[in-house]
Amino acid sequence: MYSKLGLVKGFQELTYFERLTALAFEYFANERLDFALLETGLGGRLDATNVIEKPCLCLLTNVSYDHQEYLGHALEQIAGEKAGILKEGVPFITTAEEPALSVIRQVAKQVGAPELPFEGFDLSQMQLGLKGPHQKKNAALALNAYKFLLENNESAQSFHHSSFNLQECLSVLSLPQNWPGRLQELCIDGRKIYLDGAHNVAGAEALNDSLDQLSAEYSCNERKTAERVFLMGFLKNKDYVQMMHKLLREGDLVVFTCPSDDKQSADPYELSEMVNKQFKQVQTIPIKEPSAAFERFLQLAEHKTDSLAIVTGSLYLLGAILSLTEEDIELS
Repeated sequence: MYSKLGLVKGFQELTYFERLTALAFEYFANERLDFALLETGLGGRLDATNVIEKPCLCLLTNVSYDHQEYLGHALEQIAGEKAGILKEGVPFITTAEEPALSVIRQVAKQVGAPELPFEGFDLSQMQLGLKGPHQKKNAALALNAYKFLLENNESAQSFHHSSFNLQECLSVLSLPQNWPGRLQELCIDGRKIYLDGAHNVAGAEALNDSLDQLSAEYSCNERKTAERVFLMGFLKNKDYVQMMHKLLREGDLVVFTCPSDDKQSADPYELSEMVNKQFKQVQTIPIKEPSAAFERFLQLAEHKTDSLAIVTGSLYLLGAILSLTEEDIELS
């Protein structure tokens, strides 16, 4: 699609995300979409997607620590930035918990945005394409939005028909190849590897819960928990200390590497030294080059056949690993 946006004065001075958002809006307009689902890039109040003055519905997931250098160092501050997407007369649904929930409701009252109750759909018997217990709540929020549209929008009603299969929708639309890096499974030379883009404390908590569930599948010889081999890399501006406290336990083996360039990445040798001091019986191997680190990680995972093998800590790291393996991997 040819775009004239590049000729608009000041367009090139915008950030990459702002330019991409503008191009997306132009594409949506040309295609005359019935619906568009916009996810904020960072925060909400000052985000490029927030130029839409009258959305039909706003959704807010739980609020956690991330991008503190821009959004604030307290959950209440971050929640206030995210609540900036709320609009007068536009209903919202949220799965946020305290203390963020009170801030969101306070902002909603100030701008005149009505809150709709969150209906906790029973998804216990439903197989989701994305793994992890936290995905059940995310799926329920999506179903709340779908239900609202069916009840309040004629265009949405025209899409709904008797052959609509909710199980098929939730399992197929959220397949790992459509949402890479969300506890994504790869099979390399017959060895299953998990990739998860957990890059903040909340993400590490969710990954830890998921690994606890997976652990039983890999346990053998009457062990209560499976051994785990990690490939980890963090950016300097992330709270990687707390993330590791959420994830690591006695007996883990960790290969540390650089997810990005040296200026952005936490030094793997410093990470290794820190873990050796703070964690008991956690073995670490620092290797700066991601390709060499990944090769060593695969060797260790192959040697420990009954272990969980996980790549995590940064979306940059996952991107690097996927680019290394795109010709060799088999999606599970």
